This record gives sequence, C-alpha cells and structure tokens, in this order.
Amino acid sequence: MKQTLPRCYLTEILGAVDFTALNSMLVDDDYRDFALSPEVLRECPNIRFHQDAWNHLLCPAEKVGLVSTVCQRLDLRFGEA
Repeated sequence: MKQTLPRCYLTEILGAVDFTALNSMLVDDDYRDFALSPEVLRECPNIRFHQDAWNHLLCPAEKVGLVSTVCQRLDLRFGEA
C-alpha cells in the first residue's frame, strides 16, 4: 500500500481537461476534492472544472472533519456538489 503525507493541498483547476490520472491518484491515496467557491466549499466525487470554483482543496479523508470545523468557524458553507 502506498503511503502519503497527511497534508491538504490547494490547487487551481483551469479548463476542461482529462483529469483521469489525478482522480485515480486521489482514489488510491484516499483524498477528497473540495471545490472552493465564494459561497461554499463543495465536496466533489471527482476533480473537474467548475466555472465558479477554480480553486480546489485536496484533502486526506481523515482530515475532512477538520476541514468542516474550519468552514464553520469561517462561516463558510460546507456541502456536496
């Protein structure tokens, strides 16, 4: 089993391209994708371009609770795409 660092990463997703390899890596490493729009941090089943949310938070599954807590403190809605 591949070991990953338990870190969150912020990345910018621009344009409609093939994210198959990146999505496979996220599944293999048990990471979650969150699209960050001005109104909400949306958990997405896989990485794709969002017109209103170019920035994405890639987060280890075990850190999702912490992300939710931070969103509550910042008064940022936390939900699903």
